[in-house]
Amino acid sequence: MTPVWIDDEAEAEFLAAVEWYVEQDPEVAMRFVDDVERGLVVIGEAPMRWPVRRARARRYLLREFPYELVYRYQPGDAVVRVIAIAHQHRRPGYWRQR
Repeated sequence: MTPVWIDDEAEAEFLAAVEWYVEQDPEVAMRFVDDVERGLVVIGEAPMRWPVRRARARRYLLREFPYELVYRYQPGDAVVRVIAIAHQHRRPGYWRQR
């Protein structure tokens, strides 16, 4: 399994989303956390599974929530670098400069 590293900006996005979901319903917030954690494991197990898209990044779509884990990985890299935990319908591509 390839280690997965989450950029500070992506971590801040994750925490903001969790906070929002907690305000709505704590149980939903826990499902969101579980969905993200599951995605991080899946990416670490097979980072090449998803094709390179814009800005040399790959994306994993969460199963239950409208978020994607945007990451960079090339064969031979020591780690998978998650650069965004992005809502799929807000500000598309805002993370490209990262």
